[in-house]
Amino acid sequence: MQIFVSLGIVMSVRLLGSVPLQKRYLAFSSGGDDYLTKPFQSTVLIARIEAHLRRHHKHFLDEIKFEDVMMNTKNREVTIDDHVIVLTKVEYDLLKMFMEHPKEAVSRETLLQSIWGFQYDGDTRIVDVHVFKLKGKLKESRVSFKSVRGVGYKLVKKDD
Repeated sequence: MQIFVSLGIVMSVRLLGSVPLQKRYLAFSSGGDDYLTKPFQSTVLIARIEAHLRRHHKHFLDEIKFEDVMMNTKNREVTIDDHVIVLTKVEYDLLKMFMEHPKEAVSRETLLQSIWGFQYDGDTRIVDVHVFKLKGKLKESRVSFKSVRGVGYKLVKKDD
């Protein structure tokens, strides 16, 4: 029996007894990042899938946390140490993008495409203006935005 999931979370699950070491190695070298032996409990399988989602698919989570900033994606609420921060739709969407990719440089072009929904050939200052406003609203937190010259910004822990 073989199961395929369209989200790419589980490429395939084969219900086999023992799998030779060479086949397990081949599975890992082909992109697999976990292995579960039979017999297994369904709760363990679910826990491993959830762990994978937490690591690699943060956009599926109800809550995203970085340092003291908590984002609840169900009710679009952002808190810093349990204090609600009021954000505009654009500020919220920007912060969500950065929190899904903490400590990673996110280009202005990527932000324009994903937040504003268009290819923009002109001045990308619109991103800079909104990041500046968002930075002001997060000044009491332990996070900040670091400019990556010629690229965009990244969300970092203050003093990093």
